[in-house]
Amino acid sequence: MKENLDIISLNKKSSNNVAKKYEHAKYAKINPLAELFCKKLHENAFILDLGSGTRLPFTSNF
Repeated sequence: MKENLDIISLNKKSSNNVAKKYEHAKYAKINPLAELFCKKLHENAFILDLGSGTRLPFTSNF
């Protein structure tokens, strides 16, 4: 890895870019594949949230 590479700034820039796209996409119609996935879940199932663009829980949309 390059010594002069600022990982924190790069990560921040990347996260901000993803967050802008996520904010726009989260109000879009739910993907049909996601709907099918949710229908297959048991009533008391849990969803492991591994992260999202804005650092907010994606599963709050379910």
